[in-house]
Amino acid sequence: MALGLVDLALTTQAPGHPDVVCLAPTAGLLHAAGAVVAGTLADGCRALTAMTDPGAWPADVRLAAGERPRLTVSHQHRNALRHSVGELLVAGVEVTTVDTGTSMVPIGQRAGTSDGPQVTAHGVCFLGRPFDDQVLLDLAALLTGEQLKNPYPATGTALIVFVAHPTGCEPSTARPACTRATTARRCSANGGCSPRAASRGSGPRCRHR
Repeated sequence: MALGLVDLALTTQAPGHPDVVCLAPTAGLLHAAGAVVAGTLADGCRALTAMTDPGAWPADVRLAAGERPRLTVSHQHRNALRHSVGELLVAGVEVTTVDTGTSMVPIGQRAGTSDGPQVTAHGVCFLGRPFDDQVLLDLAALLTGEQLKNPYPATGTALIVFVAHPTGCEPSTARPACTRATTARRCSANGGCSPRAASRGSGPRCRHR
């Protein structure tokens, strides 16, 4: 991956190379445990999307980190990550230092939770609550400088709505058409109307009121 020989790789252990990203989704989203290693977050996100069942996401899944995401960073990692922390602060992220061994964790995440997602980028490991995968991707994108166009979680299925027209009428861009089976009237140029037999569903257009 670091040499640019391949675009993607599947692994069960996050690599330590800073030039690649590693995306481990929420447990259960993939058929088998593992992670995707890629050169960019966008490539890794596309790979995960292709391997994830759209129906596996809950209805209330978060599709973005929000305007003011909040992170906690441990005391023991704060100095080592000071450059990354500085970039996140400039980007508007609220970073709180806590006494925990975890690298970077969104507010509310319990340390040691293993079923949540994990995203590693530029040597920084982000951990999150289950199904907060997109939150971590957005935070990691602040470090890589990427703009992720499409969210990883499935956003739903496009619906096509069919509108039924009233019985006996056909849509027309100019004026409604009379399609009754009884005798219809055809309007003449001078305003008079003459009767004309109309077949059901295919009658002449009529402006007579």
